[in-house]
Amino acid sequence: MNRLTLELLALEPDDDVIEIGLRRRRPHRSHGAIVTRGRIAGVDFSAEMVEVCQKRFRALIRDGRLEHRCASVERLP
Repeated sequence: MNRLTLELLALEPDDDVIEIGLRRRRPHRSHGAIVTRGRIAGVDFSAEMVEVCQKRFRALIRDGRLEHRCASVERLP
């Protein structure tokens, strides 16, 4: 499903992406390989999931290409 979504989005290197509902697996890695000059933001209501993803994708965060926030969809930062 993620692969199909990425194909349909047709992301470009300068795009900005927001992912609502973080997952422990591949989406940021896939987005990060394509979006090399844009930014990726991830939002999840679970502080635990945000922490897990921050550890897993620390290289993208360190490079200023990825930011995670803990929030609900009703109150996006």
